[in-house]
Amino acid sequence: MGVSPDFLEFSSSVRSNSILIADEDNLKTLGVVTGGETGTNWTVQARASMIYVRGERDSLFGHHKVMLGHTKGAGFFFWAVIEAQGREDELTTLGLVEIVLNGEEKKIDISNRCERIVSGIYVNVFAKITQEEARAIAYSTSFGIHIRFWSDSPMFLGIAPVPTAGGAEQLQTIYNVFVKDEETLPKSS
Repeated sequence: MGVSPDFLEFSSSVRSNSILIADEDNLKTLGVVTGGETGTNWTVQARASMIYVRGERDSLFGHHKVMLGHTKGAGFFFWAVIEAQGREDELTTLGLVEIVLNGEEKKIDISNRCERIVSGIYVNVFAKITQEEARAIAYSTSFGIHIRFWSDSPMFLGIAPVPTAGGAEQLQTIYNVFVKDEETLPKSS
């Protein structure tokens, strides 16, 4: 559940005839109070001529993954895996799909070039992205995906921006290694 093993030591340090009220900062440090989200686990994955950096976390809204990757011969891609929680129809039909960076400071509209596929309890959103977009993701402080009816919609489905702090080196490395590959790809006419 993400609670630190130090919580056991902390809780067992209190005598059975006493009560210790822990402050919120201490409970956050111990992983008891999370604000509804676990920390992000960053890994590098490879399969079928592609390699990607994946950020994965759980929240009150399900299990989610965001990825920046590169496919040999095709270039950079963005991939999100969203636990649909019964909202498959909305996640696959709402008109606006945006990659959000640095909180919501920057948005990349991928509505007309993404594929949305239901797979079990998840909706996969996949889009080929440009070298500049890949760089923006690789060097962002956070990224996620918002799926909404239109840009002024106050609510979104998708994945709130995931902090890149634990995966920044991997994200930047995948970009820097493959940016040269992109430059040698044949130009489409």
